[in-house]
Amino acid sequence: MSARCNLPGADQLFVARFSQLFQSGNYGEAAKVAATAPR
Repeated sequence: MSARCNLPGADQLFVARFSQLFQSGNYGEAAKVAATAPR
C-alpha cells in the first residue's frame, strides 16, 4: 500500500526485501521487487 501511495519509508522496505531475496539466490523474485519499487 505504501508503495502505491508513494509514502515515505516504503523504499527502505523494498531495499531490505530485495537484499534478502538476492542474497538467498532468488533473483527472479528480487527482480520483481525491484520492478515494483517506488522510483
